[in-house]
Amino acid sequence: MVGVISLRPAEESVGKPVHFPTSARAKDILATVFRGKFYDGLKSLFRRRQLAFRGSLAWLAEARAFARFLARAASPHLDR
Repeated sequence: MVGVISLRPAEESVGKPVHFPTSARAKDILATVFRGKFYDGLKSLFRRRQLAFRGSLAWLAEARAFARFLARAASPHLDR
């Protein structure tokens, strides 16, 4: 089975549509890639001090705590 992703209405499309396989394995691969990009973005924002942790999340402002939090969140054994 193949799915089609288009960011533009059909009448405005340029070129051929992009096809991605929609098998369970392909979805797992895409999920892993996007999750990695998300975590990399969070790490980058943290390094540039562009994240604010207030209230009950204030403990995440410490670099080691933030790293442990991301490592645990990225752990493949967690049920999603």
